Amino acid sequence: MHHALQCREPSWFTIFDWDAKEAEKSRRTFPGDIAGTGIFVLPIYCPNPAAGLVEVKGDAFEYKFVR
Repeated sequence: MHHALQCREPSWFTIFDWDAKEAEKSRRTFPGDIAGTGIFVLPIYCPNPAAGLVEVKGDAFEYKFVR
């Protein structure tokens, strides 16, 4: 995940995704595994405060920054 918006839009990719299809698959699987669990995520590419939680929002995911 290079940006928190990729929780909501996992098909969005950057030039750093060598395999866009595999990157999208990972961005769908990982949030699905942790959404709603209260497990903190610490992505290094997100702006401060980077720590957050992944929540289910409809048929997508939402990244909620936590201070």
